Amino acid sequence: KLNKGCVMWIPVLLVVSNFLLLSNSESVCKQPNTGTVLFRNIDIHRRQCWSIEELALLYTRRAMMELVPRQIPHNIPLILEYMQICLTTLKETVTSKVVYDYMFAALADTFGGYLQTYGLPLLHEAYYEGYVSYDTAVGFHRLQDEFKGFLMTNGEGWTRPMEVRKHINRILPLKLPTTVSSKPCALLFSEATCLKPAAEEQSEDTNQTNPLIPLPILDDSKQPNSIAIPFKNRALFNLKNRSSYDILIKYYIEASRCIAKSRKTGTEQSEFDHVFSDWLKTKVGPHLKDDAWYVGFSNVLRIEETIHQRGGMIAAGSTGEREQESLFSELESEAQLTQTAYIAIAVILIVSLLVICFLYWAFIKHCIMCCGKLDVESPNNSGDPSESSSLLSGTEDSSNAPSTKGRARRKACKHSKNKSDSTNPDSPSVKSATDESRVTLSFGLGKGFPPRCRKHRH
Repeated sequence: KLNKGCVMWIPVLLVVSNFLLLSNSESVCKQPNTGTVLFRNIDIHRRQCWSIEELALLYTRRAMMELVPRQIPHNIPLILEYMQICLTTLKETVTSKVVYDYMFAALADTFGGYLQTYGLPLLHEAYYEGYVSYDTAVGFHRLQDEFKGFLMTNGEGWTRPMEVRKHINRILPLKLPTTVSSKPCALLFSEATCLKPAAEEQSEDTNQTNPLIPLPILDDSKQPNSIAIPFKNRALFNLKNRSSYDILIKYYIEASRCIAKSRKTGTEQSEFDHVFSDWLKTKVGPHLKDDAWYVGFSNVLRIEETIHQRGGMIAAGSTGEREQESLFSELESEAQLTQTAYIAIAVILIVSLLVICFLYWAFIKHCIMCCGKLDVESPNNSGDPSESSSLLSGTEDSSNAPSTKGRARRKACKHSKNKSDSTNPDSPSVKSATDESRVTLSFGLGKGFPPRCRKHRH
C-alpha cells in the first residue's frame, strides 16, 4: 500500500520539481542579450520580402545563441578555450564555402557580442587582479578583432559592456623578493626629488636628501596612453604595449629596496606606501573600468593589496572602503544559485516527498479501515467463522470458500430475513444486531462504522 501511494504521487512530484527547476533556470540561466550587427530594428518593418539567404542567416543566428555561455565561469580563460573549440569544430565539420561563410558570420556575431558585453570586461578585471596572463588577454582581443574584421563593424549594434562593480577573485598580495641588492637605488632617480611641499623639504642639514621616490606620471588623466616611470635607463612606456607589462610592480619593488637601504627614521616605507596607494586609487583606479585595455596596469590590484597588508593603506573613508573578501561579479552573484542553495532545495523536496507519502498512506489506510468490506460476525450469528476471519485479514481461503451460487442464496435469505425482522423491534435479529454493534464499537471493528459506511455495506 505504501508503494502504491508513493507511485501515485510521482507525477505530482515531477510537475512540482519541473516547475521549480524551470523557474530557477529562467532566473539563473537566462539567455543573455548581446545584440547583433547583422540585422537592424528597421528590418522588421521593411516592405521588401526577406530572401532565402537572409532567412537562413536569421535562423542560423538564432541557433548560434544556444552556444553562448549562460553562466559566467570563475576561470575566465575558459571562455577563450571554449570559443576556439567551437570555431575549430565549425571549420572541420562544414565543407561548403557558402555554408561556412553564413555559419561563421552568425557565430562571429554571437561571440563578438558576448565578448563585448561580458567577456572583455571580465577579462580586464581578472587581468588587473593578476589572474590572467598577457598572452591570454592578447588572445581574447585578437579573436574579437577577427570577428569585427570579418563582419566589418565596430560593434555598434552589440550591447554595451557590462560594469564590473566587484572583484571576481580574491586579491592576493605580491611576493616581494627578500634578497638584498648591492645597489638598490641604481635603477631609480631617488635624489633631489620629493613628494612633500618645498617648504617642508628644507632642513638644517642641506646635504641630507629625501629618500622618497618620485611617483609615476600619466600623460592624460582621461584617456592615458603613456606613463612616465622614474627609471634611469628608460622612463617612458606605452600603456598598451607589452613593454609596459608589470611595470608598476617593478617600480614598487625597486622603490621599496631603495627606501629600505637609505631610510633613517623607519617611517619612510609607510609614508611612501601611503602616497603611492593614494596615487593608484585616484589616478589609476578610475581607468580600470574603461573599455580600453591597459597593459601597463597589470596586477595593479595586487599592489594595493600588498600595501594594505603592510599597513600603508590610506584611512578608510578618504578614497572608499577596501573589500578584502572573495567576491564574484555582480551579474553572477545575482543570477547564479550557490551549491548550498541547490542542496537545500533538494533536501526540502525529499523531506516534503516523504511527508506527503506518509500522509497519503495514512489517509488510504484510514479509508480502507472505515469503508472497506470488513465483516466481523458475532458469536450469536450463524455465519461461518472462517469466512469472518478471512474477511478481517483481507483474503479468503480458496479451499473453504463457498460457491458463488451458495453465497448468492445466503445473501438473499439474509436480506429477506432482515427485511421481515426490521418491522418488529422486539425480534431477536434486531436485538442481536444491536448487541453486535455495541460489541464492535467497543473494539473499533466490524459494524462500528459511520452511517454512510453502514449504508454502503448493506
